[in-house]
Amino acid sequence: MIDKILNAKTLADVLDINDVDAQFRHVVKLVHPDICSDPRASDAFAKLQLLKTNFINGESFNDDAGPYKTNGYFIRFSGDKDVQKKSVEWYYRLMKIRTDATIFHKYLPASVSSVNDPAKSTPNLDATEYTLLRRGIPLSKLPVPMAQEHVNWILSRMLEFNVFLHTNNIVHGGYNLNSVFITPEDHGIQIVSFYHATLAGHKMQSVSGHYRMWYPAELFVSKKATYDIDLELAKRIAAYLLGDRSGIGTALKKTHNREFINFLLTRHDDPVEAFKQYRELLTKNFKKKFHVLNI
Repeated sequence: MIDKILNAKTLADVLDINDVDAQFRHVVKLVHPDICSDPRASDAFAKLQLLKTNFINGESFNDDAGPYKTNGYFIRFSGDKDVQKKSVEWYYRLMKIRTDATIFHKYLPASVSSVNDPAKSTPNLDATEYTLLRRGIPLSKLPVPMAQEHVNWILSRMLEFNVFLHTNNIVHGGYNLNSVFITPEDHGIQIVSFYHATLAGHKMQSVSGHYRMWYPAELFVSKKATYDIDLELAKRIAAYLLGDRSGIGTALKKTHNREFINFLLTRHDDPVEAFKQYRELLTKNFKKKFHVLNI
């Protein structure tokens, strides 16, 4: 158990998070330095307490709409209330879409709820909490540069989700390093922060200020939601993860697969055709193999 705790990345690596309190008490009895004679017991006990604190409180990040916390199993937004409301409305709208390809709902959190401050006598929305389908971490926490094989998977998932949005005439409009979460075990992604979402062809009400340079230049003239917005944001994320922090990708021409980088630099307007081209690109240039992402 000592080794398990010292090597753990999250509390879930040590105990069953569906019964945290009981499991925690049980493990404490095994590793408490007053009980356990192993010289590493003090370090393990301190690590166990830290893992629980991080699980209960979550790690802090900043989204365009304000701060949020995540422990890998929930995402708790506490920014602008109107923005939270819009995001939740779009989440429910996406979840209600019926499709034969049920895999697309796996790209969304499992549920959403309001969080109130128990210290307040009058209940008031203080945060919005999304429960993830499975463990996920924001892309902003990933080590950069990432290996090509991992970025291949991440971009593939994003382009596939774009197909789902396209078939329902929706533009997410806010893909960035904090709105896309990855499950390291299977490279699956979950999309959060839906407040930029807009029906295709309608006026975009907002963009991500921090990632403004990642949007197609035409958007700032037409002001309209078009499918190339999500395609470009997905490709900019891929370029960033590969090591080009500008997100453009030109800096990667001499170091990475030429056809892959050309794909990132080529404009695409049709999500279905872009996804088809991308899958053909992967088949031609990379071996079909799953690569474990240890994070």
